[in-house]
Amino acid sequence: MSINSNTSFDHASLEKEWGDESALEMAKCYAEDTRTVLQDLDTGSQMRDAGKVRTQAHMLKGCSRAICGRRVEKASADVEMAAIKQDWDAVLSGIEVLKPLYLQLISEVDAYVQSKQT
Repeated sequence: MSINSNTSFDHASLEKEWGDESALEMAKCYAEDTRTVLQDLDTGSQMRDAGKVRTQAHMLKGCSRAICGRRVEKASADVEMAAIKQDWDAVLSGIEVLKPLYLQLISEVDAYVQSKQT
């Protein structure tokens, strides 16, 4: 999947790599494990808690990589690096870039899970 693709969730690559059943389970886990990440990032950035922001961005980066969510993976990596540097302008702008990408990805993941369960 190209990072400029209209979709965020490359379920075909995920299924090819892991098989249909495992891909579905991974998508379910992603939805469950990342549901509060935007709120957690906002809280961490408001508190200027670089550790919290870094940890949440790192978690989202890894989870997104696992399900082939490349755009969210990259945006999360950018937020993580900004938090490591304690560059709060970059953290805040990175979170603003990340939010719509994550919301698109989670919407596609939810639709994928629902389509496989019916």
